[in-house]
Amino acid sequence: MSNFEGLFALAPTGQGDSFQLATVTALLEGAPLVQFDGETTASQKQYKRLASYTSPAVNDRVLLLRLSGTYIILGKIAS
Repeated sequence: MSNFEGLFALAPTGQGDSFQLATVTALLEGAPLVQFDGETTASQKQYKRLASYTSPAVNDRVLLLRLSGTYIILGKIAS
């Protein structure tokens, strides 16, 4: 198992996933709005993002981390 796979294996079971994949559907004053994989509608919540994700764009695939009842966008997934 690679280190990357091991990171995801640490997510607790039965309490929801710690990590989520989503697609940026719109930008609201520069803040991305996302649609989580498996959902039919986009979230209207503006999630905080790491400073390294400097140029969000519509259709970006992003990885989010669930933390303290919300999500933080960790960054864009390279194609």
